[in-house]
Amino acid sequence: MKSSTKTKNLFGILFATVALFSFGLLLSACGEQKSVAEVSTYAELVAALNGDKETVILKNDIDIKDELDVTRKVTLDFNGHKIYNSEIIWTNSTSNPSGSTSLISVEENGDLTVTGNGQMVALKDDVYCISVTGNGKLTINNGEFVGNMHTIYVYTGEANIYGGKFSLDQKSQYDDSRYLLNLYDANGKEGTATINVYGGTFVDFNPSDNLAENPQVDFVAEGYVSVLVEGSTTDYTVIPNESNE
Repeated sequence: MKSSTKTKNLFGILFATVALFSFGLLLSACGEQKSVAEVSTYAELVAALNGDKETVILKNDIDIKDELDVTRKVTLDFNGHKIYNSEIIWTNSTSNPSGSTSLISVEENGDLTVTGNGQMVALKDDVYCISVTGNGKLTINNGEFVGNMHTIYVYTGEANIYGGKFSLDQKSQYDDSRYLLNLYDANGKEGTATINVYGGTFVDFNPSDNLAENPQVDFVAEGYVSVLVEGSTTDYTVIPNESNE
């Protein structure tokens, strides 16, 4: 009988040890999944984007003072807030595509995902919303983007748009939104700069047939189609192509 009691006690200790070890692994895994930096100021945002957290979450609207450079893989969760600039940050650098031309620049080794249904609003007559260079990668899931001349500009690299609303404050020299989404011409023709649109709404711009490039270009991804927004003659939205189903 004593031997049986010892066996039960030993089994209980072993079970408790295994349970605690498993719980520790679970907590560790959860900690890795919650690699998050929460930011409320411009300085905190700069530090977080240059840090090592997988996700950066806005806790306030943030007025940025200079272009934000992304050189690593990171998710920027707007959390319903806004990034904007109240002072001019443009650098007139036609020979330097990674200069201060946008609110955010995705550069070499950069892989930025934007989510959280927030806003990027550039000061009128100033910068774009997001530029991609150095073979960086941009993914936009949702949100509202108001830029000047361009909302998204790809010099080298790729931009994938799954949702969001895109419009211009400052339009082109032709008084239209033909450059709302745009590639650097030579790199677009060579295939080293690409934009793929899977969703979203585009004000005064048809992503499947526009004048951003010459000849006219189709940014809409295979299996999707661009259609007029109901009640509009100028605004388009991208949806799955039901005729392919």
